[in-house]
Amino acid sequence: MSGADPKSDGTSMVKSQIATEMEINFIKGTQFRVVHADGVWFGGDTHGEFHLTFFNERTPIPQKVIVKINEQGQAVEDEQKRVTKKGLVREMEVDVVLSFQAALQLREALDANIKNMRQFMEKSIPETVIAAIKESIKQ
Repeated sequence: MSGADPKSDGTSMVKSQIATEMEINFIKGTQFRVVHADGVWFGGDTHGEFHLTFFNERTPIPQKVIVKINEQGQAVEDEQKRVTKKGLVREMEVDVVLSFQAALQLREALDANIKNMRQFMEKSIPETVIAAIKESIKQ
């Protein structure tokens, strides 16, 4: 091989073989599901990872109710007594564990999407609705 051949040092071959794009396929795992989240409880662990535990919030479902029985022996809807927890329930749905780098990427993505959503809302949502949303954010 001649030293004058541009392919003899391998650099021209390598440059021509570097991909400029890559296909990424999304496949849903067997545990994939959609969850509604009213909020997120988060913290770190001893491995330097972030745990984001998403929850929905609701009033407690009764543990039991006591109803009247009519003359025919059938339960009537007239509830006499209810046994339930006090306060609200935060049902923890899923715990997402993120590395430090993934948490930074999530924050950047959220910041960009929040900015875009605000711009969209300002253009397409009535001012009264925007004012209500801003007020709810303050609380």
